[in-house]
Amino acid sequence: MNRRELDRFMPQPDVQERHEGLIKAPADLVFDVALHFDLQSIPLVRAIFWMRGKLMGAAPERTPRTPRTSQGFIAETMSSLGWGVLAQRQGREIV
Repeated sequence: MNRRELDRFMPQPDVQERHEGLIKAPADLVFDVALHFDLQSIPLVRAIFWMRGKLMGAAPERTPRTPRTSQGFIAETMSSLGWGVLAQRQGREIV
């Protein structure tokens, strides 16, 4: 089994779960899309997040809505939530 970057940070996890899917595209292209795809560009995803906010009691927005800018899921969205990158194998893996 190949050593993964995650193993450096969690060498003996309590739980292991693995998912795989075959994608007929170059790995670097798939990785780039994973980093930069704007998940919020999908109306159903926006509706799910809106409904979650309603159910969780989020305060309504008080400022007028401004057009949103496209944000990549991992590159911008996750970092705006305070998540950081621990390690990365360019075009292959991100922790």
